[in-house]
Amino acid sequence: MATLIVNTRVSNFETWKAGFDRNTEARRAAGFVTTTIHQDPADPLKVLLVHSVGAVEKAHSFARSPEARAAMEKAGVLETQMAAYNDHSSLQY
Repeated sequence: MATLIVNTRVSNFETWKAGFDRNTEARRAAGFVTTTIHQDPADPLKVLLVHSVGAVEKAHSFARSPEARAAMEKAGVLETQMAAYNDHSSLQY
């Protein structure tokens, strides 16, 4: 497993969320396992996504595909940055 972190700015959170939800099956097919969505309380148009993925390369390929880019544009994504990390350990408190 690996973690893909996406920091993004959207034009409208509700519009973006509806578009994001429409693409659940495509993300699942690309190896996305779980996603948590975090919205900046000081700027609700800033969204941080933390994805657990089976393979970083497959997830990157999907996220950079013309289909995903078109879906992001349609949902109102204005800018995005991605970082990927291989999972090492997990702690529960």
